[in-house]
Amino acid sequence: MEQILWLTSLCVRVGLVTRLFLVNPKRYRWFIGYLMVASIGTLYLFTLTLRSTTYAIAWIVVQISSLVLLYAAALEIYANLAEHFGGVNRQGRIVAYLRRILNGIMALSLVACVALTVFDARAMLDRELLSVSSAVTATFLLMRIATSTLAVFLAGTAWYFSRFRVTLQPNLRIHGILFTVWMAVSAAAMFWRNLDRSSNDLISHAYQSASVLIFGVWTVALKRSGESIADRLSVADGQERDDREILIAFLRRLTRQR
Repeated sequence: MEQILWLTSLCVRVGLVTRLFLVNPKRYRWFIGYLMVASIGTLYLFTLTLRSTTYAIAWIVVQISSLVLLYAAALEIYANLAEHFGGVNRQGRIVAYLRRILNGIMALSLVACVALTVFDARAMLDRELLSVSSAVTATFLLMRIATSTLAVFLAGTAWYFSRFRVTLQPNLRIHGILFTVWMAVSAAAMFWRNLDRSSNDLISHAYQSASVLIFGVWTVALKRSGESIADRLSVADGQERDDREILIAFLRRLTRQR
């Protein structure tokens, strides 16, 4: 069952990579890199014997390399949002300043995750310090720290930028929301695993099913037209244009009378 879900998740991720390449590969290059590394790593793991030492080591390498790209993809979202603000105007300075606050939120989240390592520490004390099983446990700890930190960072980013009346590309908004939801689901799954190790299979199946659903929606929701911002003429702009046309017509009549 787990392998079927992994294979389905892999197919959905490949579909999302294809969609991102068709939409705008430059805007989402780090996220595309993450998806490609994770997909290639999953394919390689399928060729190995499950629960073998080689499988465990390969799994650790794939997970750590994926986490690095995952952080880069999250920061990529913030950078894409910040592009809508100038670097010298008031809003642009606020964006640059509050980026430090968001980084502080990431740091606080990291501290909170490290404080919860008692669950992993107990498991690691029962094994040899430099054993493969200890490395796997440490990797799970790192994954929980990363997913929790990124979930808080992305939620804080979404809350912060929602306060500005700035029109964003629909794809950028969808990408940020689904990324946040996915990280929240990942963090919840990791924390659930620490609380109840006897339900690892159930947790894995639930997480993989949720991932398939999220990535499926991701693939369908992103469109080429979502990369552009539709020009909308507001009521104020329309009124200003009408006033300008009335003034021009009045000046023309006044000129003719002279």
